[in-house]
Amino acid sequence: NGSRGYLGEALRIYPDLLAVLLEVEEAVLRKRLLARAREDLDEIEARLARSAELTGSAFMQSDRCMRLDNSGSLDETVGRLLQLIDSY
Repeated sequence: NGSRGYLGEALRIYPDLLAVLLEVEEAVLRKRLLARAREDLDEIEARLARSAELTGSAFMQSDRCMRLDNSGSLDETVGRLLQLIDSY
């Protein structure tokens, strides 16, 4: 588990690293963040904007970054992660 902002440094340290980017539909993420009630609406909107910016980066679009949809249930996401690990 790590920050997308730290990924460049992690790749320098671990050049064979395969990153797995958990993606979630913006509306689903907003709903989850609101339900947690840890951040106010302005903080949530800033977080969503930051997430979109980092997710759109060149590295996140490369083949060294596997994308995994986390918009569904935890069981569904874990199942897809295990499939991804098995296929790599």
